[in-house]
Amino acid sequence: MHLPIYIAGHCPVSAYALELAAEVRHAFPHIHVSISDVDEPAAAVSEEVLLTPGYFLNGNPIHWGNPTRETLFQVLRQRDQESKGEMP
Repeated sequence: MHLPIYIAGHCPVSAYALELAAEVRHAFPHIHVSISDVDEPAAAVSEEVLLTPGYFLNGNPIHWGNPTRETLFQVLRQRDQESKGEMP
């Protein structure tokens, strides 16, 4: 599973997105987390990124703005179970 998080370096709420990314990496080591700063000229940004922070899972948007830790973890647990064929 891949969780790209799109941030904007100039945006003050991006710091929390980085904290969430670190927590996801710790709690879900099998999920590849990547951070892309849309302010960086070389950043590979999906056309679907409408605003930042934007959270995507396997190419699909799952949250615009910062979710709570609990909300993000709930979505990740559910999708993880679904990918394994388990009932949520």
